[in-house]
Amino acid sequence: MRTCSLLLTASLLACVLGGCLGPVSLDEYKYVSSIGVDVGQTETYSFTFLVQSEASDSSTQSAAGKAIMVGAEGEDLFHAITTVHMGVPYQLNFERLNTIVFAKETAEQGALSRMSRVSLNALNIRQSVKLMVSLCTAREFLEGMAGAGMQNMTKLQYSLFRNYNEEGTSPLINYSLVHEAVRGGRLDPVITLGGLDESAVEKVKEQESSLTSESNPQSSGQQGGQEQKQQEGQNKEEKKAETTTEGIPRLGGMAVYAAGSALFDGWNMVGVLDSYDTRFLLMGAGEFIRGSISIPYEDSRLTVLLADTGAYMVDMQVGETPRGEVSLLLTCEVLQDDQQVSKQGWENGLRQEAEAYIEAELERVFLLCQSLNCDAMGMGRAASRNFAYATDWEAYDWKSKYPQLELSFHVRLVPLDDNINAGLE
Repeated sequence: MRTCSLLLTASLLACVLGGCLGPVSLDEYKYVSSIGVDVGQTETYSFTFLVQSEASDSSTQSAAGKAIMVGAEGEDLFHAITTVHMGVPYQLNFERLNTIVFAKETAEQGALSRMSRVSLNALNIRQSVKLMVSLCTAREFLEGMAGAGMQNMTKLQYSLFRNYNEEGTSPLINYSLVHEAVRGGRLDPVITLGGLDESAVEKVKEQESSLTSESNPQSSGQQGGQEQKQQEGQNKEEKKAETTTEGIPRLGGMAVYAAGSALFDGWNMVGVLDSYDTRFLLMGAGEFIRGSISIPYEDSRLTVLLADTGAYMVDMQVGETPRGEVSLLLTCEVLQDDQQVSKQGWENGLRQEAEAYIEAELERVFLLCQSLNCDAMGMGRAASRNFAYATDWEAYDWKSKYPQLELSFHVRLVPLDDNINAGLE
């Protein structure tokens, strides 16, 4: 009997130590979908947690959607989590974490380096968690995601990154790849860029403002309120140029968007590329899948859909002045041709003009990244293949040679079919 008691005690102790009988029951967990990192006022950082709210939990559902937001400032992520737990009746669970969003200011100040020292295993965060830089504050970005009214926030976040495969307008990178890039010294991180599109939420704000005015027509502070609205309008116009989809208004959809790239020199953000330049960045890095570009010719433009063929090649010669050549073979399909150029016209000059245009744009984007000391196209990966030993590669000090790199591009376009497009004879 005593033996049975000892066995039972041992089993209970094992369950406690293993977490089976921990202080938090399953219905007291809240799953964190995204983490936002902003500059703090009291502490170094301000962390915002976008938490999934179960459909049956009507008491905590926000009016904006099936998600709630909690947050706190802290010197690190664990400090903020401890502070949040002091005031909420549940425990944050990070097993479903999909995205970590850094405000532009924090990314420029090296927040990624601080995050690299966080033990993800302690929080059950997957190494594949995606990273993103926001032109607005991270909190505003997460508010925009919560306002989309989607119950499954994970699917909502994934929809922001579909343009990597379909349009080539943003890169796709996760925590593990950033670590590999910086620690290995063979390339610099390029992270998805996003922001809050003021044009998408403008109508909602106007309607709310109109309802407020109708309910308080004789407000004593009406004149002051008008002046405040005018000032807010001016601020919006100034902010819109920085935070909308490259200044282009759109109708409907989510208030947040993902387009363009944030460039890094090691752990620190040094610049941005818009969605147009990002297509050429992905081409130069060998990560382009498909996307359309508009090519000028004569007095018109030719819009073509490009797709990768898997024939990307880099030939790199190392030395005090490294030199390299990038070769690309892309299929193309004409989407719009105002001049109705024939197939013969395509082969007798237009194809060569299109190839030369893409080569020039690739060189322009490369030189822009090089001026920021950002090996965004990952030429260090090709250079490292010239060394048999890691010690020799480290002694070569690629980042000190990168500013002198001379790189040329060679592009070959192959029609997707014999007709090029429906307009060709």
